[in-house]
Amino acid sequence: MSSSTEAGNRAGLRGEEPDVIQEINEQTKLARKRTTVFLRLGMFFLAAAVGGFFWWQWASSREETDDAYVDAHISNISAKISGNIQHVFVEDNQLVKAGQVLVDLDPSDYEVKVDQNIAALEEAQHVAEATHSKIGQSSLSAKGQTTQASGDLSSTEAQIESAQARISQAEAETRQTRSRIVQQEAQVKFDLADYDRYRLVYQDRVITKQQFDKAKTTYDIAVAQLAGMQHDLSAAQEKERQAKASLKDAQAKLTHSQGGVTSALAMGRQENIDKESYQGDLCAVKKAAADLKQSRLQLSYTKIVSPVSGRIGRKSAEVGQRIEAGQLLLAIVQENPWITANFKETQVGKMHRGMPVEIVIDTFPGRKFSGRIDSVAPASGAKFSMLPPDNATGNFTKVVQRVPVKIVFDKESLEPVKDLLAPGMSCVTTVLFKK
Repeated sequence: MSSSTEAGNRAGLRGEEPDVIQEINEQTKLARKRTTVFLRLGMFFLAAAVGGFFWWQWASSREETDDAYVDAHISNISAKISGNIQHVFVEDNQLVKAGQVLVDLDPSDYEVKVDQNIAALEEAQHVAEATHSKIGQSSLSAKGQTTQASGDLSSTEAQIESAQARISQAEAETRQTRSRIVQQEAQVKFDLADYDRYRLVYQDRVITKQQFDKAKTTYDIAVAQLAGMQHDLSAAQEKERQAKASLKDAQAKLTHSQGGVTSALAMGRQENIDKESYQGDLCAVKKAAADLKQSRLQLSYTKIVSPVSGRIGRKSAEVGQRIEAGQLLLAIVQENPWITANFKETQVGKMHRGMPVEIVIDTFPGRKFSGRIDSVAPASGAKFSMLPPDNATGNFTKVVQRVPVKIVFDKESLEPVKDLLAPGMSCVTTVLFKK
């Protein structure tokens, strides 16, 4: 305003016309507008630069994905044995504790099986005990027979030696007696000849009667001695016969004693056979005990109990239903859910265990949950698929892969909705690199 007045004064002083003054004023206004535009553009670009800087800082301090879902352990409960359902103690969505009975099966068939196996075990134990007693008896019998057979064998061998000695003695006596008989027969012949000569001479009264009687007596003595020797020979031969008979009897006894030894050895082998049979009976006892344990285990399977705590889902068990081993009856969703977030491979480079995470679950809009990274998967999701991709082809197209990241909730942030949270719910997760 002051500048235009001064310009008018100068124009008036100089005597300039009003058109010139108006033109000057218009140029001044145009210059002011240009200055204002430049100032505004400068302020805009400055604000944009500052905003871009702060946005860059904000964006570089986090990674976000909406490819994330609530996850949890789900235990599928199935029957270990076949049978008819007697009772079902739970309903869908019911909360159960570990060890709680869920379903009862009819135990009648399995109780009968247990009774049969108890009887089989008792029978096997009795058989084993009988075999063990037989082993002791066989051992005593074998020892007794061995001792008796050894004694009989030794006695028989001594009898054989004694009989052989008596035979030798009898044979020697027989030979000596025969030799003496031969000598005595010669003596009898000699005495008989003398007696005949003395008898002829005595008839002629050449010798005295005393001499004749002496010759006759000498002959009679010789004959009597020969008869005695012959009797001794018969006795010696009888002794030899008896000794030989005793030898044969002793040899027969030896054979019998040897048979007794063989029988005793056989009894010892029978003891070994009984021991092996006892070991087999013990194996039968173990098998019967294992069968009993198995039948009792199957009987315990008629009560289907919850292995974990959680909530019931997908229940298909009904009373009266016939089920087979391995048939799915229900599922239990366990407590302590987590988030499985599938980040791009370009996003996980700076992630590590313990980083804070902001979680927004679609089921609870407007509510933010906190958590932290528990672990990063050792491979991409594609590698864990049924048909993993094979990129060794001529028409390869690069595709950014997704890597699963496990995120666990902070319990205090989850407390208000923990009973409503279910696996499969969609969510948005944001990993914060700087708190």
